[in-house]
Amino acid sequence: MENEQPKNLIALLVSSLNEEANDDQVLSGLTRAEIFDEVLMMIMTGYETTSTALSWFIFFASKNPQIQQRMKEELRKHHLLMIDNLKYVPPLTVDNLTSLTYCECVTKEVLRLGPVFGLTSRIATYDTIVDDVKIHRGQTILIALHNINTDARFLGEDKNHHPLAMIPFGGGHRACIGQELAWLELKTIIVRMMQRDITFEDTPENVGVQFNGGCISPTNVDNPNDLEPDQEEKIFHCFSNVKIFHVPQTADRARTLFEQLSKFKLFPVITATLQMVCHDAQNGFYTSSIRMNQPHIIDLKLHYSDEFEIIHEQLLEILQEKDSTGITFLHGPPGTGKTYYLRYLINEIKEKSLIYVPPDLVNDMTKPGFLPFLMQHPNSILIIEDAENIIRDRIQESFLPNQAVANLLNLSDGLLGDAMHQQIICTFNCDVKGIDPALLRDGRLVIEHKFDKLSVQNARRMCVELGIFGNGEDIHEPISLAEIYARKNGAVAYLANGLGNGHTTTMKNKRPLKKRNQKADPFLGFYS
Repeated sequence: MENEQPKNLIALLVSSLNEEANDDQVLSGLTRAEIFDEVLMMIMTGYETTSTALSWFIFFASKNPQIQQRMKEELRKHHLLMIDNLKYVPPLTVDNLTSLTYCECVTKEVLRLGPVFGLTSRIATYDTIVDDVKIHRGQTILIALHNINTDARFLGEDKNHHPLAMIPFGGGHRACIGQELAWLELKTIIVRMMQRDITFEDTPENVGVQFNGGCISPTNVDNPNDLEPDQEEKIFHCFSNVKIFHVPQTADRARTLFEQLSKFKLFPVITATLQMVCHDAQNGFYTSSIRMNQPHIIDLKLHYSDEFEIIHEQLLEILQEKDSTGITFLHGPPGTGKTYYLRYLINEIKEKSLIYVPPDLVNDMTKPGFLPFLMQHPNSILIIEDAENIIRDRIQESFLPNQAVANLLNLSDGLLGDAMHQQIICTFNCDVKGIDPALLRDGRLVIEHKFDKLSVQNARRMCVELGIFGNGEDIHEPISLAEIYARKNGAVAYLANGLGNGHTTTMKNKRPLKKRNQKADPFLGFYS
């Protein structure tokens, strides 16, 4: 026995062990720790190989129940099936595993039709010609194992024909050193499943889901759907993308699954710095920095209108253009999403400072110190919210005449504008017909857009996107963006006296319902 040659790699490694030397530096063979590391590496690297092969086995076995039955018959013949109501598990040994010829053929056939890796490579050591293709010495040759394993030239027209030889783990001196261990591990697991009388069935009505990009979320994330965290401190288990596999017969089920998955979204917190205008008697006008989070507008067409995406791109390009001037008017009824979009736009602008005039200081823009203050911020964007009082037609006697319109005219394209290069964005609720005509002149007005209620189709799509109960099926007339989000937040109630046409009303003198955590849908069984 002492002169017997090792039969496999592990035996060879063990035979090189020299435990008699005291100093690891002078050992002629491997140390015990080195052998342990080598064996552990083969076992660990085989996990992915084995799991991939098992997936293929389950797939092929589910398509061929007669093969599963024949494997179990072979196990029964060798008295290896579990008996006594599955309480006794016959042990598996090297000898009885070797006797299971058909199970071994199935294992090899799985690796023929579903090799654990699709390509292997070799470097040509001399010039040669293969199928009229000249291969030069030193070139790398990629060998497609699946193509070889199913090539009709070798197997005949029937691709299910069992080959006499194949190389799922490569061949030659560079073959996988752990293939014998992988064969044994794979065959053992497959036989063990058949021992337990497990039957894999083909269920074409199901869909498959693959999640990629798994990660742990940071604690500071935007959670618009109020999902319950997986761990304390608001930590979620996340994935970055998902693939849904289905056949034509299960398209509706896959679409439903996709809609449900779309409700479970987290977003990174994106903020922009805004310089808010302040004023007091002692310091005059000055700015104070505020941070503003970007709202999650996945689809501008959905939130506003089909043509709005083009308007947004044009506006963003003009606003970020260096040394540009002009006025942009964003107007419409309350609740149509002007401020919501403005927050989104602010976070999209990267190269200019943003000066924000809050509604309570709009009238102060007529004070003598305002223009000198703005001159400290050239090439910036001035944002004026609720600007009705400073853009009204100056000839209307119902409004007190002031210097605000003249200031805007001068900043937009007058001499002061040529020096300051400021863009101005005004939001307001009044009709554009009441605006001073001078502000609407071509060359001065950059973009004028009216925000309106959502169409019935977009409103229902928004309800689906936001995960609102009922998916907006009760909406039959245009509805504002604010009303949609009010539904989402649980702060509206639907009247039962004929207002099922999409109108909503805010309940007064009643505490709004507290938002509840999103519950797991039974279709999925998880929610983050």
